Amino acid sequence: VTHSDLDVFYSFGRGEVSMLSCEISTLLAGRTAKDINVPGEITVVSVTRDDKAFIPSSGTTFKEGDVVHLAVLSSAMLRLEEMLGLERRV
Repeated sequence: VTHSDLDVFYSFGRGEVSMLSCEISTLLAGRTAKDINVPGEITVVSVTRDDKAFIPSSGTTFKEGDVVHLAVLSSAMLRLEEMLGLERRV
């Protein structure tokens, strides 16, 4: 179960890993990809900014309105939601 602000658009295997996207809010604006990446659990795969996608480096700074695309281990979903400041809805 994921938060409604997280758009899961692909699952791998039996759902162990999901690709999802979410819009960067004021909470994460100014933070970097390194702040979200958790080795083996959460990886920022790409960022879409001003209708252009790119692969971020660990030092890429997020701007409000960016859409981030993430690969997330299912067991790390709650951790991601907490990082994003989202309340979990069952």
